[in-house]
Amino acid sequence: MLAKDITENYPNKYNSEEIDEIIQSLIDRLILIKKIEDTNLIGQKVQEAYNTWKSQGEKKLNSYLKKVFEEFKSIY
Repeated sequence: MLAKDITENYPNKYNSEEIDEIIQSLIDRLILIKKIEDTNLIGQKVQEAYNTWKSQGEKKLNSYLKKVFEEFKSIY
């Protein structure tokens, strides 16, 4: 599903190996954020982003997750 979305949104930009790396990076980030959330160091940022996306639905989910990733990058 993620690979298909990347291929459709960025045709001919990434080869299959690069797409795999992008997906792995995304999964790694989500696991790290979830681990930090589970230890109660921060609030439930991913859940909040998901809830906002579901209620507003104006943009793609990755737009909301990108904000979470940027926040984490500035802190950690």
